[in-house]
Amino acid sequence: MKNTGTVQLKTKRLLLRKIRLRDFFTFQKWYRLPQISYYSQGESQKSLRQSIGFILRRVYNYYFKRRNSYYQWAIDKDGRMIGYVGLNGDEKKEYLSIFYMMAPEHQRNGYVKEAVAAVLQYMKTQNYRFLYGTCNSKNTASYRILQDCGFEWRRRREKVIHYPDGRCGDREVFIYRLKDSDKKTMRETIIQFGEGNFFRAFADDFIDELNKKGLYDGKIVIVKPTPRGDLEKFKAQHCTYNLFIRGMENGERVSRSKEVNAISRAVNPYQNYDAFLALAHNPEMRFIISNTTEAGIVYDDSCQLTDQPALSFPGKLTQLLYERWRTGFNGFVLLPCELIDKNGDALKECVLRYAKQWELGDGFLKWIETENTFCNTLVDRIVTGYPKEEAEALCAEIGYDDKLLDTAEPYHLWAIEGNFENELPLQKAGFNVKWTDDITPLKKRKVRLLNGAHTVMVFPALLCGIATVGESVKDEDVSAFLNHYLYQTAIPVLGDNEENRAFAKAVSERFANPFIQHQLTAIALNSVSKYAVRVLPTALDYKAQFGTFPKEAALSLAALIYYYKNRQPQDEAAATEFIKNNDIAAILSADLFGSDLSEMLPEVTAAYEMIESGNIREGLLWAIS
Repeated sequence: MKNTGTVQLKTKRLLLRKIRLRDFFTFQKWYRLPQISYYSQGESQKSLRQSIGFILRRVYNYYFKRRNSYYQWAIDKDGRMIGYVGLNGDEKKEYLSIFYMMAPEHQRNGYVKEAVAAVLQYMKTQNYRFLYGTCNSKNTASYRILQDCGFEWRRRREKVIHYPDGRCGDREVFIYRLKDSDKKTMRETIIQFGEGNFFRAFADDFIDELNKKGLYDGKIVIVKPTPRGDLEKFKAQHCTYNLFIRGMENGERVSRSKEVNAISRAVNPYQNYDAFLALAHNPEMRFIISNTTEAGIVYDDSCQLTDQPALSFPGKLTQLLYERWRTGFNGFVLLPCELIDKNGDALKECVLRYAKQWELGDGFLKWIETENTFCNTLVDRIVTGYPKEEAEALCAEIGYDDKLLDTAEPYHLWAIEGNFENELPLQKAGFNVKWTDDITPLKKRKVRLLNGAHTVMVFPALLCGIATVGESVKDEDVSAFLNHYLYQTAIPVLGDNEENRAFAKAVSERFANPFIQHQLTAIALNSVSKYAVRVLPTALDYKAQFGTFPKEAALSLAALIYYYKNRQPQDEAAATEFIKNNDIAAILSADLFGSDLSEMLPEVTAAYEMIESGNIREGLLWAIS
């Protein structure tokens, strides 16, 4: 068929047919009417020349422009065209956009709705999944037509309509799902405590991708864990938002965005406690995930069962679990993502304590133990959140103002003790998810390679006059020092295998992320305890295995001592004062870092002397020689 792609359609009152040449003159008359041109942003037709140009352009577009994904019907009643309806788009994509218009004298008779319904029925036989519809935010009649025909509201694009007088207007965007599989309303299967940036760029992103790939059929209900703030942004955007993934991936700079639709709704238990408890009455709820910060999993004995809700997160969770137990339904799989050791065990302990404090009975205690699985987890992804300085440009890229806009790096890791891949096929979807019996080795790798690399590098880089992590890896000397530590010191004692090398490579890419300005002064906070946990274990293991202390660890420690003596570090006052007022030998033997490090004295002293003489770069070269 010609590129109009239009076949004749009949309804009870109308005939939808191809547009004839004389119809274009009718178009021209309609578009001169103020009530039509206002909403259509029609071209100016003040002169005969402009009117002829208007007609010729539409004749060309309809009959001659080669667009396979273009349809347009004249809406004919009793042999006279009274309006039109059409579709256009990119033939390589799975969707088209619908447009329509009705002559003023024939409006409010249901003709547009009848014509659109016929077009929708026809398009179900074509190879498209979605139709998009848009309307001026002030055009309430068009808004109702789209809703009545089954279009779902998606978002509002602000200030995208430009009027001749310089004013701007908003446009509403709708979607119609042509395939039954796409129209199916997804179940609510996941309860999420926490609405912050991290989860929206982590678990919510994963669930969204599972749904889009047809590997899962479930949505998330957010529960607000604290009384601070509100959920108005989620309500205004129907819980839809955009995520930008930006950074280095396989040596290439990447920046990609996606619209995330994994969240069905958000519940504030401080405003609607009954709606919160009602989540327990949905038998399809299976998973509970949480990210309530490190201070979230705490036991507060002032919380009571009668509170609406309990103030602490474990208290609210116990209230929800008790309601679930009373329904007789199965328990949950709980995946807490707070950054504390054994987070699943810690959360379970709090719940059991509340159950005993509130005297909820042995039956409930047994149900907690036997019908619920509290998984220890480890999460890793740098989420930079709402990009305030770039928001305007990024919103222009996606086409509307997104108050929930989120940004993150490409790298991600979710390590989970247990295996529920058969229910949440995250690995099948391509995510870096580790189902395991013990996350301890994975945490050890993260601490020693990622966190250890930060700490071993931070003071040598600061003393080189460098401000950020990104600048550090661009510096030839610091970069060589860092790579030597990762591949010649840390990996040999951690285990020289493919997974550890891949992780080290990812660390280098993450440090080089051009979209993240990670200040070294932030990494330097509380470095005495950080060195003891992140670097020293590698140094001690290296000494035990190879007989000498690694010089990178010695230089890093010497740089720390020099910085604490001569700059203004931010750490515990006792540790800071001790380093300022004692010599190197006393510092190393004082158990300040959790061990007597007197054996490191020769290496640390040699490195310190180079730093003190202003030769920090000489020290970097010495450390890798």
